[in-house]
Amino acid sequence: MKTVFAFFPLLTVYQRERFGRLRYGVLNRLNRVEKFFRIQNFLEDSSTWLIPLDLDLSDPFPIEGFDNWLSGFINGEGSFSIRANGECCFYIEHTDKVVLDLIRKDLT
Repeated sequence: MKTVFAFFPLLTVYQRERFGRLRYGVLNRLNRVEKFFRIQNFLEDSSTWLIPLDLDLSDPFPIEGFDNWLSGFINGEGSFSIRANGECCFYIEHTDKVVLDLIRKDLT
């Protein structure tokens, strides 16, 4: 079964982790856990639910609609400022190396 994320992948690890846990829970009809340690084990063992990012980063444009995604990402994670000397600055407060590399590739 193909989902929308097969065509427009979740790029950040955080996005993939959240969706992967939800997807696994829904597909396996998890609605109750009797013991706390079982939910801890589930959350810590990502091999059962983490969705791998299947991208060829050497492709010059690996993601369709990336500009739209980038616009939303910058809206949530970016900031613009002007320094005292009049110099314009742009910052992205994010640490996912794959995403930062894709942004760098797209903007250069």
